[in-house]
Amino acid sequence: MATWTDGKALKFVGRGTRTTVHKTEWERQRASASRIGLSEENTSAFFSQMLEMVNRLGYARQKGQKFQSVCGQQAFKTEPRNMTVRAGATALLKCEVLRASGAVQWVKDGLLLGPQRTLPGYPRYSMTGDQQRGQYHLQIINITLEDDGPYECQVGRSASSHAIVSRTVWLNVQTSLNLCLLLLFHLFCLLWWEPAHMSEAGVLKAPFL
Repeated sequence: MATWTDGKALKFVGRGTRTTVHKTEWERQRASASRIGLSEENTSAFFSQMLEMVNRLGYARQKGQKFQSVCGQQAFKTEPRNMTVRAGATALLKCEVLRASGAVQWVKDGLLLGPQRTLPGYPRYSMTGDQQRGQYHLQIINITLEDDGPYECQVGRSASSHAIVSRTVWLNVQTSLNLCLLLLFHLFCLLWWEPAHMSEAGVLKAPFL
């Protein structure tokens, strides 16, 4: 049910829910409804039900504050992916956030790197991309074995949204030593493993690893 209060606000009451909407907001909603053919009575009923639903979802605030909806929640548009790079190269772990309202920062091995674009204590690390578009990519130059490990992108809680955390991804760093060991392993398999485990029919006795 809707009733006017002092000619300035419209009070909606229903199923234990009481919400006051200022006259300017009501006029705006009524004008929008009239364009799609809703009568004032139907507009009042529709708006009352809508506000009641918002209250039930828990996104309505106390009197005098703006209503918050699920549309205002921050979310990931792009999450980082696993990456393998050679030592000395540059890695770019991508992270894009929709409606970012909390502090965005990267985490490496469980350690927060900080919300600054240039990360203190990590001269080879920086956050790049257009912040206005929600881009918070982590760029690492001159990759070394120290950079090998798990990473994730976190967005802190804000007044209008809960905190969110991306999937955990791995940055694998390949060095010349890694490549040498890999080549030696394949050579070992070719020269020793296959002849030693071949049957007379030419079939491996054990699965090839």
